[in-house]
Amino acid sequence: MNSVGKLYDNLFFLNSGRKEEGAYPIHKTLKYENKDIGSLYEFVLSEFDIPKEGNLLDCGCGVGFGSLLIAQSNPELKVQGISLSEQEIQLAQKICKDKGLEENCSFYTQSFDNVAENKFDCIIAVESLKHSPNIDHTMTVLLKALRPEGKLIIIEDVGKESINSFASRRQCEDWELPRICTVEDYHEVKGLGNKRVLNMTSQMNTPNTLSILMKIIVLEFLVFLNDIRLKKSAGAQITRGGIYQELLYAQGKLDYLILTASKES
Repeated sequence: MNSVGKLYDNLFFLNSGRKEEGAYPIHKTLKYENKDIGSLYEFVLSEFDIPKEGNLLDCGCGVGFGSLLIAQSNPELKVQGISLSEQEIQLAQKICKDKGLEENCSFYTQSFDNVAENKFDCIIAVESLKHSPNIDHTMTVLLKALRPEGKLIIIEDVGKESINSFASRRQCEDWELPRICTVEDYHEVKGLGNKRVLNMTSQMNTPNTLSILMKIIVLEFLVFLNDIRLKKSAGAQITRGGIYQELLYAQGKLDYLILTASKES
């Protein structure tokens, strides 16, 4: 298992108390036009033209919340969810079986860079492509995986420009990110057309900078204690990475974007 898989296994254990909920969303909660968004996948289903049949790939599916939701809403659509976390996929497979959705929904421990060519009518990636070790290569692979005119939907924390600050380096360290990508990395790919960008940043609830800095002080101390005791706390580091991301938002260096495009014929 690579380091990203271990990261999401650790995140799975941090959320272990939520297992009783079945499949649960692990992404941001937002408002849109002053309405609460129950989950980003519900928003995608309501606002975007998801195919009713064919094949859909959910990149970074977590414990299967979005994949199962889409499969339930579109019984003629074959939905495939992939994650590098073995723990996430095991729970997703169990819930899929319990819900009786095995006919049109499946889950695999698999890299984004190892998907079949010319197979999918739609690919969705929610807060997951940031972990790609080589985003240019991953985007090329995903483009090849789409059928002609297949749709790509990416929801991601995106740098307004190239960022190299203490906060960004901390987030990258804690979340196994090679760097913070910009919109050009995801959207300006040869072979993509019909591009649309929906900026959801204003719909987020970002704490004030003072509150963020207080949390950072506490988390830096907790991580330091773990380091000198030679016992890593994955929970402290994952949480610290999230707080540094909040700081980058408060500093106006990130946007939360929904990027859509389709593969040119």
